[in-house]
Amino acid sequence: VNMNHFMVSPWEFTTMLRFNLRRIFLGQKKIEKALVAYKKSFQLKKSNRALFIIVDLLRGLKKDSEAIAFLKEQLITSGDDESIHLKLASIYQQINKQDDAITHYQKLLSINPSNTVALNNLAWIFVQQDNADGLVLAKKAFEIASGNVVIVDTYGYALIKQGYYKEGLKV
Repeated sequence: VNMNHFMVSPWEFTTMLRFNLRRIFLGQKKIEKALVAYKKSFQLKKSNRALFIIVDLLRGLKKDSEAIAFLKEQLITSGDDESIHLKLASIYQQINKQDDAITHYQKLLSINPSNTVALNNLAWIFVQQDNADGLVLAKKAFEIASGNVVIVDTYGYALIKQGYYKEGLKV
């Protein structure tokens, strides 16, 4: 291939080719091949977008433990990245490992106390566990984002679970 025709450097051409191969493999439902292509690309240039695609592909292949290990490895190298903590917490919550989810939501909130997703999801876990902190967190999320129906739902449910029926129904 004459790369001068494309008016890009060989590195840019290779990057574009890899990007298109990844998309083609995904489009053809060749998940294993797409995973390999994304991992190679991620080694060359790390990004959370590629990281989360890799993790989602691993989860789609029922490889949750590998996805979690990969995220934890990236968390170590990237420092306390909010989005990686959120992704880990969400996965743990989905696979019913609530203690691990709590750890990552709390870590995320120590970095960004106003993260409404972490506030809401941690509130939900605590409400399910009959932990009164769930109402506190749900209220804080509600005060920040009262227009978000998911947050409104969690706050209303937390109020009702704590016995504040009138207030819960009002919300």
